[in-house]
Amino acid sequence: MKKISSLGLLLILTSILILGGCAQQTSPTTPSSPSAVKSSPAPVSADVIELRYAHHNAPTAGLTKYAIDPWGKKVEEVTKNKVKVTMYPSQTLISSKETIEGLKSGVTDMALIDLEHILAVIPYLK
Repeated sequence: MKKISSLGLLLILTSILILGGCAQQTSPTTPSSPSAVKSSPAPVSADVIELRYAHHNAPTAGLTKYAIDPWGKKVEEVTKNKVKVTMYPSQTLISSKETIEGLKSGVTDMALIDLEHILAVIPYLK
């Protein structure tokens, strides 16, 4: 049980670091004419922040069932549903190998990164 708690804590801390590092400051822009406004699907709500969490574990894996999914639900609960976390298990959003690039490019907002891929970009951890 202590090992699962440690993994959960590690997952939460890693997610916080990734979110902080990937945050982008943007300034609102207004179109120059009404015709410049593109038709796009309306967001769920202007007050809801939607986050994508990509990982390589199966939906039925222990880490998914007992740490990743409950963490996402807890985030939604604690923020009173102002933050919605959509999980993408089993490499359904991006492949495990593309995780770091997917974080940098904004394909996903958060991710569980395989150690082998971390070592590829931070070799001094070997």
